[in-house]
Amino acid sequence: MSGATQNPRDPNQRKPEGSFTQGSQFRRGESGRLVTRSQGGAYTSQGSSQGYASANPRQAHARANGQRPSAAHARANTRPSAQRARRGSRQSGYAQRPQLEQPIITNRAEGYQTRAPHQRPARKRSKVPVVVGILAAVAILVGVVYFLWATFGVMNVTVNGVELTLKPGTTVEGVVEEGHASPTPGNLLAIDGSLLEQGAGQPFTATVDGEAADGQTVLKNGNVVQISDGGDTTEETTTEEVSIPFGTSSSDTWGAIHVYSQGTDGVMQRVTGTRSGIVQETVLQAPVDAGYVQYNADTGDDKVVALTFDDGPWDTTTQQILDILKENGAVATFFTIGNQIAGHEDLVKEAVANGNEVCTHTWDHADGSGQGVNLTYMSPEEQINEVEKGRQAITDATGQEAPTVIRSPGGNFYGDTIQILEPYVTAEINWNIDTEDWKRPGVDAIVAQIESAQPGDIILMHDGGGDRSQTVEALSIALPYLKEQGFSFVTIDQLLQYPIPSVQE
Repeated sequence: MSGATQNPRDPNQRKPEGSFTQGSQFRRGESGRLVTRSQGGAYTSQGSSQGYASANPRQAHARANGQRPSAAHARANTRPSAQRARRGSRQSGYAQRPQLEQPIITNRAEGYQTRAPHQRPARKRSKVPVVVGILAAVAILVGVVYFLWATFGVMNVTVNGVELTLKPGTTVEGVVEEGHASPTPGNLLAIDGSLLEQGAGQPFTATVDGEAADGQTVLKNGNVVQISDGGDTTEETTTEEVSIPFGTSSSDTWGAIHVYSQGTDGVMQRVTGTRSGIVQETVLQAPVDAGYVQYNADTGDDKVVALTFDDGPWDTTTQQILDILKENGAVATFFTIGNQIAGHEDLVKEAVANGNEVCTHTWDHADGSGQGVNLTYMSPEEQINEVEKGRQAITDATGQEAPTVIRSPGGNFYGDTIQILEPYVTAEINWNIDTEDWKRPGVDAIVAQIESAQPGDIILMHDGGGDRSQTVEALSIALPYLKEQGFSFVTIDQLLQYPIPSVQE
C-alpha cells in the first residue's frame, strides 16, 4: 500500500510509537490506544487495543477495516454511563486513568478538549491558634507566680519607727487592724461644734513616705509609714437658699445717700445638720425695703471717695478744678445751678467729656419763697419746677439726658418734699464731710478735711458762689495725698452701684 493515499483515520497508518504532532500533548500508540504525555516527557498508555476493542467491538472492527464508525456508534461511545464505565473497567482489567496534571488536554487530531478534574490547592495552617496558646500559657504562668508571691511572699515596711515584715498587698488600714499601730479615733461633732459621738470621727491619720495616705493605700516594700490619732469630723449637712422678703419703710435715720427704693428681696443660706437637726442661717444678700431709704455707702475693701462741687459753673474756678482733677486722674460730681449754665456750656461739656458727672442743684438754689436755701418752704409746683428746670438746663448744654440724681439746696430734703419729688428724683445726695470751704477757713483747714476721708465718704466742696481760690489750692494738695494712701475717686452714680445696706444705725 505504499502507492495508495494515506487515510489519516486509518489506525494502520498512524505515526509510530514515540512520535507526536507538534502542538499536541497526546498521541495514539501502535495499538491505537490514546497515550498522554506527562510533565516529565514520558507517555502513558490509557489502555490496550484489546481493552479498546472489548469496550466497543463494533467500532474496533470498523477501524480495523479502514471504515469510519457511524455517528450512532460514536455517540454511544462518547456517552458511557458511570455504570458502563465501571463495568468496562472491570471487564478490561485496567485501572482507571490517572488524573492529568495539566488543567486542559487538547486533542487537535480528534478536535475536542478534555478538562482535567479540579485539584484543590494545599491549605496553609494558621499560626493564630499557636500564638493564642502561647499568650494564654504566659498569662497563666504570670498569674501563678503572682498568686504564689502574694500568698507566700513578704515585704519589709517601717511603721511608726518599727520595721515590720508584712504580706504583699497589705494596706494602711490592714496595719492598724493587725495591731501594728493603735491610734485614737477622733470625735463626731455637730455643725455648731458640740459633741455628737465620741470616737466616731476619723479613725486615724497616716502618711506613707511623707505623703498623706488613706486606709486603702496599698503598701510596698521599703515604705515608711506614720500612723497618728484621727481628727474630729463634722456631721453631714443639707444646704438651701431661701428668700428674705423686703418690707416697706420710710427711714428717718441719717445717711448721706437718700434713695427711692422699689424693694428687693434678700437671700439667706440655711444649713441643717442631718444628725443633730441644728440649723444655721447666714444672710448672703440683705433685703432692701421699698420706700425712701437713707444710708451711708459701704464699699467694703474698696478705698474710694466721691468728690462733689456745688453752685457752679463759675468763671475761672470751675476750669481750674477740672484741670486739677484731670492731672490727678480723678473724677467728681458737679451739682450745678441751672440759671448759671447759660454762657458756661463749654465748661459743662468739658466736665462730662472728662468722665465727670453733672447733676442739678435746682434752677436757682430755691430762690424766692424758698429763701435761697430750702425747698420745703416752697409749694409742690415750685419744688417740681426747681428740679425739672435745673435738669433741662443740663440737657440743653450737653445734648444728653440729665441724671435724676439731685442735691437739694442746704441739704434740706425732708417732710412732704420726699413724696412730692418721688416721681422726678431717684436719689438725693447729702455728704459725709463738709469742708466748709464756703466760709473760706484757710487752705490748711480745707486740706485737713479732705485728707480725713474714709472709704465710701462723700466730700462737699464748692466751685461757685464766690471766691473759691482756697478750695482750688487745697484740692491741688489733698488729691496727691489721698492717691498715696491708696484711694481712688468715683462719681455719685458709681457710688450708688454698691449694695444698699439693710439697716443703718
